[in-house]
Amino acid sequence: MTHLVQVDDGEGQGHAPAEVLEGDRGEEEPPFARKRLPEPSQAGPDLVGRQILGQGGHDGPSCRTPPTTPTGFSSYVGDMAIPPSGTQWRLTSGDVEAVVVEAGGGLRSLAVGGVDVVAGYPVDEMASSGRGQLLVPWPNRIRDGRYRVAGQEHELPITERSTGTATHGLVRWESFRPTEHDDDRIVLVHTVHPRPGYPFALEVRVAWQVDSRGLTCSTTVVNVGATTAPVGYGAHPYPALGATPAARARLTVPADRVVHVDPDRLLPIGTEPVGGSTLDLREGPELGDRGIDNAYTGPERGPDGCWTVTVETGERAVHLWGGPGPDWVQVFTGRSDPATVPPGHPAGIAVEPLSCPPDAFNSGEGVVALDPGATWAGQWGIEVGRVLG
Repeated sequence: MTHLVQVDDGEGQGHAPAEVLEGDRGEEEPPFARKRLPEPSQAGPDLVGRQILGQGGHDGPSCRTPPTTPTGFSSYVGDMAIPPSGTQWRLTSGDVEAVVVEAGGGLRSLAVGGVDVVAGYPVDEMASSGRGQLLVPWPNRIRDGRYRVAGQEHELPITERSTGTATHGLVRWESFRPTEHDDDRIVLVHTVHPRPGYPFALEVRVAWQVDSRGLTCSTTVVNVGATTAPVGYGAHPYPALGATPAARARLTVPADRVVHVDPDRLLPIGTEPVGGSTLDLREGPELGDRGIDNAYTGPERGPDGCWTVTVETGERAVHLWGGPGPDWVQVFTGRSDPATVPPGHPAGIAVEPLSCPPDAFNSGEGVVALDPGATWAGQWGIEVGRVLG
């Protein structure tokens, strides 16, 4: 079996997606990846000051070299002492403005010219429906919260009772600390300590940067423990629909295969071609009455090595691109109708860059077996296209 993985050996040597070398494992073991490393010349700089692994990357903000010295920190907390999402950091470049938060290291808002580009949440509320959150060390759901690695079974707390699953990782509500901050850029870090169900140690480092085209998010995950750790990644932004009804929005996903899930637990039951189904979004159809909560795989990448999903409304086109690392993308339309979201929370369609599909800790698909001292890196971003009308 072949999977696409990206790692670093802790000495600055990274590589592009490579064929997995299967090792010995029991019948119940997931096929976690084993890696080959390329020459150092294949790597380039990323926004967190480390090596972005592999070739490709994204033209523009992903090619910037970080400042050599951190600048002073600035933040705001509005009229309250501690907002539910913690300290707020405002990033600006021209008319592009983003707010990044302490809780989960996530993205609370992104606007261009004062118009929301992502459907965020108010400063005096918690993030709902995963809005803008980072999903580490796994995205989506783990069946019954159980998985096996290295011959041992691990059991995570059930965090979604309706499906009986452990969802969206361990960092969504944890504090991230800033290590660098400029007007247009911030680097946040969090350490995942070993715990029941996930006895592994990771350092998660995320860099957010805005420029005239939009926003770039670069992430590294380093195994700072003594044992090999299973690692996956995801992020949960919602491109905003503005005044456009969801049924009239056009959604383009350049992928030819999709993961089907059972309707009760939303766990995978198979991966099939999209052709001839309502889940075929390659030509950018209107959303209509489609209800989607599925992961797409094999997205077509352009000459820059990136795939792009586009949400087009009556006001603008928003392009979410995935660079090195995310080889899957989840689409979730369950918050696209204003009637389904809390007051003050704008409607949007979640477009989630992922390194692995749902229940990957059990299937092993896309999961990286991250050795002590090794690094995984990934990158995605949002660009705003033409203003329509």
